[in-house]
Amino acid sequence: MKKITALAVILAAVLAVANVCPAAEFGIALSIMTANVPPGADVAGMGNCWVALPNFSTNNPANIASGDQIRFGASYSYSFIMFKRGPNLNVHIGSASVALPKGVLQINFSGANSGSAGTAMDLDAKFAYTPTIELMYGLRAFENLLRDGDKLFLGAGGSLSMSKLNFSSAGENVFISRSRGFQVKTGFLYQPVSGLNFGGMYAYSRERNDDRELLVNEDDGSLSWAGKRSNSDMHQIRLGASYQILPRLLLAADYQHLNIGHVKRDKYFIGAELQVVKDVLCVYGGWANSGPTAGIGAYWKWGGVNVAYANNIFKDMNPHLGRSQMVSAMAWINY
Repeated sequence: MKKITALAVILAAVLAVANVCPAAEFGIALSIMTANVPPGADVAGMGNCWVALPNFSTNNPANIASGDQIRFGASYSYSFIMFKRGPNLNVHIGSASVALPKGVLQINFSGANSGSAGTAMDLDAKFAYTPTIELMYGLRAFENLLRDGDKLFLGAGGSLSMSKLNFSSAGENVFISRSRGFQVKTGFLYQPVSGLNFGGMYAYSRERNDDRELLVNEDDGSLSWAGKRSNSDMHQIRLGASYQILPRLLLAADYQHLNIGHVKRDKYFIGAELQVVKDVLCVYGGWANSGPTAGIGAYWKWGGVNVAYANNIFKDMNPHLGRSQMVSAMAWINY
């Protein structure tokens, strides 16, 4: 009795008429996209640069101790990601920071979901849930290390995540992918002089994937489910610099290297902040590896709001879900 997967049947039909990547490559592209969702609307408009930017949203744990001194801070960011041939994603990121006797502790919670929509594989895809909870700690570790007045910040963090992704055809599920994973990371930020920053982060992620495929019995056409479990690892290195080149102009650039199994990616990000009204109104622009970004921010003493737009910044998803557009909004408070 021979069995084949319903997903393989559909994919084979599509591959016969188009150059569409298999489902395994979709999972890798999704991991790359997840690693590059901006941590906030402020950096989303600034080319998704964040590894060497004090006082900005960041995934670098060292940065949370390097900005303005605060006792408590909180932020909420919402992003709407639209794909040309796939489901639209709603991404929510909440964050809270508190100053400790030494250093700063930050907790982040993020989640994403979507409706059901067709993909380039002639399947409907739906992100059922993708919650992640993360802790980061950063501190000022050294001063006057290499020269008078310099500062070195260090940080570490860890997160737990889970996700569920459904593929369906004609309203019936044919492939269900669940995953649970963790990430550990460490980072640094070095300020040799005021206004100049060099940052870096290394992150290691591991996921356990539990995939269920619908099998078709070639003898009688009956259907049954079969499961497959696998593990995947991702290494991420991100390096960058920022410089307050003029009193109202800040420039930043990041480099990222991703290693997911046999797949390696190198990505580049550049961005700028221009203060139209000093410390009150700023505009942002940049290039996030494969597409342009723009944003605006309004600030006051204890908080601010940001809005950003990014086009085609998730290029690895293009063969599967088409080009993307992202709109983000964020509000935050500090005191």
